[in-house]
Amino acid sequence: MSGTVNVHSEYAQEIARMARNKENKVFLNSSVYHALIILKELIRNAESSVMILCGSMCDPIIYQDEEYLSVVEGFLNKMKDVACVEEPVLRVLFDSYNPVFEQSRIAQILKKPEYSGLVEIRKLKSAYKHIYLDSKPVHLAVADNTAYRIETDLVNRMAWGNFNDVEKARRYAFGLLTYFNNHKYTESVA
Repeated sequence: MSGTVNVHSEYAQEIARMARNKENKVFLNSSVYHALIILKELIRNAESSVMILCGSMCDPIIYQDEEYLSVVEGFLNKMKDVACVEEPVLRVLFDSYNPVFEQSRIAQILKKPEYSGLVEIRKLKSAYKHIYLDSKPVHLAVADNTAYRIETDLVNRMAWGNFNDVEKARRYAFGLLTYFNNHKYTESVA
């Protein structure tokens, strides 16, 4: 088991370094643990916005992780103190909404009254199961329109990303905003 911990620790250190330095270098992701590491660094290093397209935020490995919860709350606290925030800074879109989310710790954080206006949570309407890229369902996270993680194998969590690929990140962000802004496809999660 310690070999696995060392591999994750080395991966976490490398991803943290790449995120801090905003490296324009593709990284790979091959497990839920790698997804957790990357999502923490995307949010930790975000300066203005984060958009997440995910299943349901019910995976306990990610969404009950104490450090992840702390990073999300830290980002929202930092953005709460920015005087000119006019639109949500953290947007979440579910493609497999599960009502269990409402009882989760991540939901309790995202729905705190002091974050009102900073967080937008939507779900795909039942007629739409996934968002697709190249005929594959994807999950996606974009930070500051510069960094991203895109998951193209939703079962095995196979993904890749980059902490400073403005062209791709902006394209992915634009695509996600299209869904957030077009209520034909999505509806609010109360």
